Amino acid sequence: MTSGRFTWHFVFVAGEARVAFGGVLAASLAAHASGTPPERLAAERTKPLHTLLLVAASAALRHDHPGVPAWEQ
Repeated sequence: MTSGRFTWHFVFVAGEARVAFGGVLAASLAAHASGTPPERLAAERTKPLHTLLLVAASAALRHDHPGVPAWEQ
């Protein structure tokens, strides 16, 4: 999907990929917050399992757009 300022990208996470994504979330939390209790890591690991489908949206900045600065995109 494209608009005048940037291009949208969508990532869909479903099925067993949700389990893998939960592992990534838990690993990221452990790396950024050392000493996180195991119960909190387990809760983070199960977050993606609360739904059947996750949709992540991102936008790529267009640095060649003369009228719209990056912070406004």
